[in-house]
Amino acid sequence: MKGKIISGDIFVSLPRILDNASTLSQNFESEFNRVLAHGILHLCGYKDKTEEEKSQMRAKEDFYINQLHLISTFPNSQTDTLTWMSSRHDINTSKVNRSE
Repeated sequence: MKGKIISGDIFVSLPRILDNASTLSQNFESEFNRVLAHGILHLCGYKDKTEEEKSQMRAKEDFYINQLHLISTFPNSQTDTLTWMSSRHDINTSKVNRSE
């Protein structure tokens, strides 16, 4: 995907995430991360209609959620996540709005 810019919107329902977290015995942050990873993967072109696609989507979600956990353990909490991810996965983040 090197050199391509991904652009789109991800809409999430916070009440739905709270309900899902409760139903799945997860905390809010874990469920929010999964929903966000899922949306980003859809923007990247991944589908989840067939069992095979669902399995691949879940594996990708798990992979990127684990990457987030690695980032949060860095001594420097100011680590720029987008820069870190782009340096490891050929993701072009040069046009991402980084409003702080």
